[in-house]
Amino acid sequence: MIMTDPDSSEALCKEILASAERERGEIVQRAMRDAEDLLNKAYAGADNARQKRIDEARAEGEHLRDITLASASVESRRLRLERIEALLDSIRADVLKKLPGLRDDGNYRYIVIDLAATAIQGMTGDDFTVRLPEEDRSILGDDIVRLIAAKVGRPEGNIRLSYEPIAPGDGLIVQDAKGAQIWDNRFSARLDRLWPQFRRLIAEKMFPDTKEGS
Repeated sequence: MIMTDPDSSEALCKEILASAERERGEIVQRAMRDAEDLLNKAYAGADNARQKRIDEARAEGEHLRDITLASASVESRRLRLERIEALLDSIRADVLKKLPGLRDDGNYRYIVIDLAATAIQGMTGDDFTVRLPEEDRSILGDDIVRLIAAKVGRPEGNIRLSYEPIAPGDGLIVQDAKGAQIWDNRFSARLDRLWPQFRRLIAEKMFPDTKEGS
């Protein structure tokens, strides 16, 4: 039977316990370092994710701002163009309303003569009918045919008057004998034909910074 020195056995136990304690401490320290590393990485990842979300939110906000500004600009322009269009329409309506007033102008007879002459000279043929408002008969007088014929250099017999229920003071319509050619020279019709040009000129004068169709 081998006898063990109790002192050496106790020393060995102490050494084993000390070694185990050191290893435990190292394990704990490594675990703490690993945990700290993991936390730092987690914080860094969280910071990166948070920054990414912040950047994405900022980019989205700037995009929405740009869209809003663009939409507001388009809407503002649309509303402005609508107001301009409404104003131009009111100007046209006002002009149409005032056209019959030309009938009371002392020059109305001569205006009618010029309108009839312009139409006849722009048409082919020899015989023409000048259609006039019935209510203008008294203003135009009995010599209106003679004056028109003299203006165009044609015999009076080639020109016939026809007073009809046309709006008074609105000018005249000229047609050839067969009705194949018709020249509507009423003031309202002339305004319809010339309105696109008038409209553009009015818009350019009143709103020089607004270009139509742009």
